[in-house]
Amino acid sequence: MPTTGRLMPHLALGTLSALSVGALVLSLVQSTPVAPRQVHLAAAGTAAASSFAIQETIQQVASGRVARQQTIVEKYQAPDRIEVTNSGVTERVIGTTGYASTDGGATWTKLAQPVDARQAVPVLLAPLRFVERASNVKASSGQDRFTYVAPLGDFITSLHLAIGGSFPRTAVPMVVSVSGEFLTGMTAHFAFQGKQYVLRIGYSQIDTLPELVAPTVAGG
Repeated sequence: MPTTGRLMPHLALGTLSALSVGALVLSLVQSTPVAPRQVHLAAAGTAAASSFAIQETIQQVASGRVARQQTIVEKYQAPDRIEVTNSGVTERVIGTTGYASTDGGATWTKLAQPVDARQAVPVLLAPLRFVERASNVKASSGQDRFTYVAPLGDFITSLHLAIGGSFPRTAVPMVVSVSGEFLTGMTAHFAFQGKQYVLRIGYSQIDTLPELVAPTVAGG
């Protein structure tokens, strides 16, 4: 039976949000006046949205094929509703009440201890806040695509992805995608210990996510 001890890092008290970028320090690169402003406004727009979904994926690639992959899906509805699915376990917090499901949401169990979703929200929004303040943005190939340089170690570690190893603070370009008034994605390609990785963070259902409600508890 799920307990609060099994909460994933981004929802457990003290280790909040799989998407926290922690102490991400952005390296300065030459930028144009237009690119930073467009990206800043798009990141702020997504952060201010009433709701959105996030899909965070990291892949280990070998010979052009995916050898290993981990995906975490989060849903956020302001001001205090969060749902996270990772490795077949879905956890939903409505205010301070937590629920868990191991069968795709068919049945739910109420968690024994309260979990305050509001504590996770600032960390959930942290990647967007850093991009919103970034001064090293420049235009990339393709319309509405931009790049900024991020220290790899800080970024990977703070995402709590189970790839393993201690990633160095090597600076890698992160491609940012913008659609209209919203930031919709971040992608990075990098090598570590002789292996190739692709990191993707996608934002979708911005302002259109179906309402997160308290589920019916089995036996309740």
